Amino acid sequence: MTSVNDIWTDDFYDDTSSHAQNESPEVKKLRYSHSKRGYLDGITSSKEENLQTGFNASFPEGSTLGIKVGYIIGTLHMLSVLYGEDDKSLLQKNEQAKRELGISKILSKSEFTENCELIASDSGEHRIIDKWLHTVDELKKRYFTN
Repeated sequence: MTSVNDIWTDDFYDDTSSHAQNESPEVKKLRYSHSKRGYLDGITSSKEENLQTGFNASFPEGSTLGIKVGYIIGTLHMLSVLYGEDDKSLLQKNEQAKRELGISKILSKSEFTENCELIASDSGEHRIIDKWLHTVDELKKRYFTN
């Protein structure tokens, strides 16, 4: 027996009306094909609408994270160029930041809840970004307050 939820079986489309029983095999096949196409079009349309909604909701947060990552990487690079010859640990931090602030790390599942909400640090910031913002602040104090 075929389940009513199994839309891909011929039984789902077999109408018991006398009109449907008199349909030629070509008409039945055409009706089946159009029904299947309509179903697939509906699914595709729904996915596209939901994808756009998700993008619209997430883009501002993602761009904010990207700006902060750019600030951190840019600042560390500048400090490395200016002071890296004398401070090898600065060069190491620069390389470590590039690894830890990669997009796959920042957008890792471990950084978000099941509802795709950011798991924030105590300061309300992305945990990895928060760590590096503090590091950059400390380095700026070290080099620019002399």
